[in-house]
Amino acid sequence: MGFDFVRNMGSSASKMALVEACAAKIQDDPSAAALLYALHGGETAKPIGSAVLGAQQDREVVTSAGPACADVGRIEEICLVNSCVPTFTASSHRLLSRSVLLILDAAHRFSLLNGKSVDDGHDKLKDGAALFLGGSLFNHSCTPNASWRTYGDVQVVRARAPVKAGDEVLIAYVPGEAPQKRRAGVLKAHFPDGCTCSYCVDERRDMPQQVARRGELASRCKAISQEASVEEHIAPARLKKLSRDIKGVVEQLEGTYSRRRGSYRPGLVEAYHVSAHVTGHPSSSDSARLGNLYELKSLAASGAEVQQARDAVEVVAAPYVVPAERSLAERSLLKIAYRHSLTGGTTGDAEARKWIKAAAAMARITHGLDWDGFVERAEEDFAAFNLKRLLAGCRT
Repeated sequence: MGFDFVRNMGSSASKMALVEACAAKIQDDPSAAALLYALHGGETAKPIGSAVLGAQQDREVVTSAGPACADVGRIEEICLVNSCVPTFTASSHRLLSRSVLLILDAAHRFSLLNGKSVDDGHDKLKDGAALFLGGSLFNHSCTPNASWRTYGDVQVVRARAPVKAGDEVLIAYVPGEAPQKRRAGVLKAHFPDGCTCSYCVDERRDMPQQVARRGELASRCKAISQEASVEEHIAPARLKKLSRDIKGVVEQLEGTYSRRRGSYRPGLVEAYHVSAHVTGHPSSSDSARLGNLYELKSLAASGAEVQQARDAVEVVAAPYVVPAERSLAERSLLKIAYRHSLTGGTTGDAEARKWIKAAAAMARITHGLDWDGFVERAEEDFAAFNLKRLLAGCRT
């Protein structure tokens, strides 16, 4: 374990092993030094030269009579600032077979160390650390227009919102939903005086009591969610109490945010989702309207943007944070489709199909899935929500 006293953050054993791997790479291939040293390493390790996407493949490999000398101190700073933890999922191969905005594959990868595949005393590592040369060239935004994920030794960057020609593609180095202390620690190397975007400014205005209260209320939301989930058939009186409880919790949670705060409020995403589950229960009066209302609030709080028209539902933007597996936003859209289908008739089915198509569009934006991939991944939901009968008229 190493420790960075400037950022007040610890470095995992795998990250320190990544430094060793990068140094060994430079010793074996001296031409790799220019590629690595061109990356930003904080105040004490300014970039040397310019970094260009694709430079690794285009460079001229230098042969040397002996091993090159690696600047371990600089490499450590670069790894602390730019490395990430790769994720390994069962569906990685399937997801990566779909079309994407940009793939930074193994050819762009500089070095990767994962606890599952290394030896020499490191076989007990529970996490990994990877440094992607191409991925390190993207600038940060707390409210980015693109999202990124790693799948083993592959990094994928996708547009989560429309990107006009000439606009810079921005990603988030740390999720907006992460604790403020962690976000500040990660961003300190890039913004020594603190990030000045509206989201960070609002976040710093939060009083410690607000943050603590927000955490308490979030825990209460989870407790209500668990209570509602264990009962398949909730008695009307019990459902009424749960609905009243979650409504009170959500109102208090909303009160922890300033009115001038932007629509991106990660702390409310799960709360709204729980509210949709409880108030949207089929046995509840006015369930469809309330359930769908809270689903849409959950989407907006996550940064997603959905526009409703008479003939279609357009997904303008996906959430700012996209999980490696499946987006909660995708399931929210299917739940809205389910509630519309319960109204029955031609009109209800037509409305349900609009939202199923929107869910498919969300899956394409967040994970690059085509229609078949979307249907395969959402198979359990289609069965649970009785939506399979509507799929024939939805294929896009």
